[in-house]
Amino acid sequence: MKIDPKVASIISGWSLKEKVGQLFILAFPGKSAEQARTMIAEYNLGGCYLSQDNSDTFAEAQQLTRDLASIGAEQGRLPLLLGVDQEGAWGV
Repeated sequence: MKIDPKVASIISGWSLKEKVGQLFILAFPGKSAEQARTMIAEYNLGGCYLSQDNSDTFAEAQQLTRDLASIGAEQGRLPLLLGVDQEGAWGV
């Protein structure tokens, strides 16, 4: 498998804890990306997913997605994988 040299360079600087953190996607309570900031930073999480607990409307989910992405960007990390839980909630 061929890997982008820039990505390989970033990953080579990670600790084992940070590499393992990339394997996890976080669910978190509340409607603020700040709820996830510490976990994203400390464990270098691979991503987050949203559920109806995180927003009531599409617009709120859209803003939360932007906020989560900016947390990752300001830490100079790879982009977060963002997903949504669609079990009958607004996401459907």
